Amino acid sequence: MPDNPVIVAKPNVLEVPPLFGVDRTTSVVEMEKNLKEARTRLAAEAYRETVAFIKTDHGKNRDGSENTTAGTGFFVTKDGVLATDYHVVKDPKAGITVTTSNGVVHTAKLKSIDIKSDLALLQVEPAISGEVFKSATLAESSRELGVSQNVFTRGHPKRSAESKVSTGNQNALVTLNKFTLTDGLIEGEDPDRSMITTVMRADVGNSGGPIVRESDGAVVAILDFNSLSNSLAISTPVEDLHRLLVRSGVTRERIQVAMALPVNPNQAKDSVTIFDATRLVVPRADASAQRQVQKDKPAQPSLLQHYADLKTLPRQKVKP
Repeated sequence: MPDNPVIVAKPNVLEVPPLFGVDRTTSVVEMEKNLKEARTRLAAEAYRETVAFIKTDHGKNRDGSENTTAGTGFFVTKDGVLATDYHVVKDPKAGITVTTSNGVVHTAKLKSIDIKSDLALLQVEPAISGEVFKSATLAESSRELGVSQNVFTRGHPKRSAESKVSTGNQNALVTLNKFTLTDGLIEGEDPDRSMITTVMRADVGNSGGPIVRESDGAVVAILDFNSLSNSLAISTPVEDLHRLLVRSGVTRERIQVAMALPVNPNQAKDSVTIFDATRLVVPRADASAQRQVQKDKPAQPSLLQHYADLKTLPRQKVKP
């Protein structure tokens, strides 16, 4: 058994007995960083079996190659109801397959959609009789999550077979109409709906994945699109998913909901006008195209410091 740790007379340094080859002196800052990373890994590992890879098959291209699009989804019930973005699966003629973390390919069909919020529910068919899927825990409200709170997403960027984790911080709550979509909204999409911006790396294929708060592993939003610079993710609040579940007949007993946390007073309203001085121009496109955001009005430095040196913010629907 190692001796008890001994605090030495060095600022912010903890001297510990050698353990597993680790140096005896570790700064408190480094220890806190290591602990945070460990907490994130544990929380993200719990979602390994919850997220799934979605592929939609649109047939063949003229050259005979496959015409497919892809994205991410996550189970919200143990009997196979999977949440994702509507734009990932919007082609009614496309065949849909869902690959779970163990590599098993399942067939799936559209259960219900909410075009206004760019959300969809799939019913995934079990590969074996009685198969049980690992479902996510949903937050009661995205307003429980404050600005700069730690979050992560897990998904399949660039069609990766293995799901990958990206971490970040919630930045702001805005409305979709703060973005000028150069090729238009999805037909029927609500331009006044709330969106959550998160400073994190996201890529093509992350669309439809969960935004999860690290503190309790609850889903607070569904990733919708991101910047081409991969530095900002824009997501649909979990409240919209709750409404779709209710309309689809998915009862409260079938889903897992986290214990409610205090609502952030700065986000009590559906729309926080944090981007009032900024107009973002975004080309919005179908499942295979990209879109771009440009900042064409001066930002408020106090609110958008991480955009201070940004002249253009390219952004796209997170899908191939």
